[in-house]
Amino acid sequence: MKLKELLDRLNSITKENPQALDMLVVASTDEEGNSFSPLLYSPSLGVYDNGDFVSEKDFEILGMKKSASNALCIN
Repeated sequence: MKLKELLDRLNSITKENPQALDMLVVASTDEEGNSFSPLLYSPSLGVYDNGDFVSEKDFEILGMKKSASNALCIN
């Protein structure tokens, strides 16, 4: 999913259900919905590669450029 698709869906949800703006956001641990937990962290940009994610906050330490970001992590 691209960020634009997520924003479009979130905007649609809040337009139809304004009360959703005050609801807790949770994430499923897997596609089968075996368990759920609240989102704990603010979204962060970074690099996603082959199941690993490096947050932008670690780029300087790793000698990476900010332009390397290719993903947004939501939790």
